[in-house]
Order: sequence, then C-alpha cells, then structure tokens
Amino acid sequence: MKLHFEECPHNCNANGQLFDRALGRFINCPYCEEKRKEAIESGVIDESEESKSIHEELGFSDKYLTSYFDFDLLIPDMEKPLIDQESYASVRDALNDLRGTLSRGEMPSKSMCFGLARKGYADRLAFPMLALAYEKGLGSGKFLSSRVYYSYYIKDKDLQEYYDLDFLFVLVNSGSSYKELMCIRGLMEARAVANKPTIFVTNNDIDECLLLLGSVDDESYYLASPYFIERTKTKDSHSYASDNLRGTGVGLGISMEDLHDL
Repeated sequence: MKLHFEECPHNCNANGQLFDRALGRFINCPYCEEKRKEAIESGVIDESEESKSIHEELGFSDKYLTSYFDFDLLIPDMEKPLIDQESYASVRDALNDLRGTLSRGEMPSKSMCFGLARKGYADRLAFPMLALAYEKGLGSGKFLSSRVYYSYYIKDKDLQEYYDLDFLFVLVNSGSSYKELMCIRGLMEARAVANKPTIFVTNNDIDECLLLLGSVDDESYYLASPYFIERTKTKDSHSYASDNLRGTGVGLGISMEDLHDL
C-alpha cells in the first residue's frame, strides 16, 4: 500500500515522510498522512485511476469492519462470564500500549501474541491496528494467517514481502500443526533479524502457542510476549473440559504468571 500520494505539495519521499532539519530526523508528511486517514474513513484508497477497498488491501473480506477500536467488543457477551478478569485487564492494557505506540508512528519494541479466548473476534482487533499503522505511515501488509503462510512456504512462493513490512499481523489458526507453528516462528525470526516485530492474534489456548512465546518481561523480536485472556480455572470449567478433550486427563493450568518462570 502506498504511503506517498503523487499530488503531494511537499514533495515527500516514497514513505510519505519529510526530513525535519530542526529535529534531525524524518517526520510524517501532513498532507499524505491526512490522505491516508481519509482513505481509512471512506474505506477506499486511490491507486492511480483505480480505486481499491481499504479492507481488501489489508486482507479483510468484511467491508463493514470499522477502524474504530473498542476492546470490549472483542469478546462475545456470552463468553465474558467465563473469563478471568485479571487476564482480561492485562490484555486490555497491553493493547492500549500498542495503540499508543502505533499512533506515534512507531513500531513496537517487541513481538507480541494476543489470545482472545475461545471465541474472540480476531478481525476486530487486527483491522483497527493495521489501519492505524497505515495512517501513521508504517508499511503495513495484508492480515496473514498461519495456514496461508505455511501453504505459501511449501509451494516455494516468494515470501520477501512479509519480511520487508514494518508492521505485520498474523492470525494463528485454530488447530495449527507443529509445522505451521514452526513456519511462522521462522517468519518471526526472519523479521527479527531486520529488527522488525511480528504481532500474533489467536483463539488458541496459551499452551497451544508455546512454540511462539517468550516472556512477558523480556522484550524480543524473536519470541512473542504473551497476552492471553484466560478462562477461569475452576472445577467443571470449560478450560478443564477442553483439556480432557485433548486427552491430557488433567487441566494444564498454564497461566500468564507461569511464563515468567519459563
């Protein structure tokens, strides 16, 4: 997606930036930033003579998705009585911090993985974040799923675009295999070499994503800091029921606190 618009009166560069001599660094061109904001609000981005949907450009089929972010809309009401409120607040705070970083036109200082419980809406998180990153001049690509990326990988498709993007949001599909997880971990590592973070979102449990995860306290591009909304772990809870369905016999009980000791 282009960051610079040809009619720009400031003659900014291809990244939609101008060099500020007083600050000694590049800043966003006000004209092009406003054009990007208008594109997000209208849902249409102009590409020469062809207009394209901002939703399609960012990899979403639902044209009614809004760029307005409301954390409380990420989790269905029927799911909320089953979740742990402390973890809910922790994920909310982490997402607010991420939005603050993006609103300043900065990249996150680490890779991150957000777990939205069993039935959270990943698209309601990813679209506003990608739209904000684009508005603020970060090179953003389409919302990518682990399964799609793995299919590209085994077909030997050119994957360089995913390494080059400033800001990449990846859905960790439910039921992702070991090979799929290792493949997107390789993607995260390749981006880390270039000092670029990878942001994951998933409806998987935390124990199903451990291959991707580091510690909450340690900033790293190579492993994602985990922020998971967890279900309350009580007898007869759905968390224990799902553990039994996976054949473990007992609840795994892996919480965010456990990851401090990994």
